[in-house]
Amino acid sequence: MIGSIVPYQQKSIDNIILKFYWSNRNYIHNDRPELNINYIKFSSTLKGYYPLLGFDFQNLEENKEEGATYTLLIDRYRKKEWKGSNTNFSKTRTAGYKHETLFDAEENNRKSEIEIISDKMLIDFGQSEFFKNLRFPNLTGFNKVRQLNISKVKLAFRIRKTIGAEIEESKYLGFINMLGIKTETSKVIDYALK
Repeated sequence: MIGSIVPYQQKSIDNIILKFYWSNRNYIHNDRPELNINYIKFSSTLKGYYPLLGFDFQNLEENKEEGATYTLLIDRYRKKEWKGSNTNFSKTRTAGYKHETLFDAEENNRKSEIEIISDKMLIDFGQSEFFKNLRFPNLTGFNKVRQLNISKVKLAFRIRKTIGAEIEESKYLGFINMLGIKTETSKVIDYALK
């Protein structure tokens, strides 16, 4: 056999592989603020910091199309919500990953859409705003307030490709759990792969 034929692979955002990384946790123990560039402070009272979430978009360059813009979409898992009286409930929202509109995200000091400008990006999308500041780590958007030491926000990530008026969105490329952890001396936001 002289050679083999490599089948043509069509460019597609579904061919992009998303991997996560985050800052070296040792930075936070260093008193020199210039070494804490990958951390955001969110609580002055309990020494609260969180690492930026890193995104490694593998195969991005090979699957880019000329003239297209690419946007990272951040979706949050929401439980089924019911509304009504004690005797007559009606379902108002099904469970699943929900995308926050740009207006709502801005109102909540978060980001639900971020332009992809590099194949590796460290991103702050308002992680602390998913938690109630005064009742950390209770989650925002939920009416129940409980005494929690740890809580979890499930996040899923997709990519949107835009060429002129044409819009294409990928399947989910990655999932992560964002954890809010409270101890007697600190508030911490961290990440765990799902």
